Amino acid sequence: MADDLVGQVYHNRIATNTSTFTSVPAGNYYFHFSKPSDGVNVTGSVDMHD
Repeated sequence: MADDLVGQVYHNRIATNTSTFTSVPAGNYYFHFSKPSDGVNVTGSVDMHD
């Protein structure tokens, strides 16, 4: 169903952290990223493949 939560994960600022979501069916998804407005810049990436 539209807008159902598939999963969520918390990461601190350690660059080696990764997360994997398994058993997620094919479809259209969107990501929501948020962080405190604390003056610290962070970067990251999303790798999606089948």
